[in-house]
Amino acid sequence: MRTIRLRAADGSVHIIPLSSVTSVTNVNRGLGNAAVSVGVAYDEDTDRVSEETDGAGERLRNDPALSR
Repeated sequence: MRTIRLRAADGSVHIIPLSSVTSVTNVNRGLGNAAVSVGVAYDEDTDRVSEETDGAGERLRNDPALSR
């Protein structure tokens, strides 16, 4: 039996028989999404952390090696 395997954001895998599939929606077609976990110390300045993560995202978006 052929199946589709989908991995959820939490890491769990859903296995679905092709015979059960009636429609498919791909919301990521043409878009790039990344889930990122960042550990932050309790005593860290959260405004600074936000600025750093925003800056890192901006640098990634502007990196020619990562563009299409």
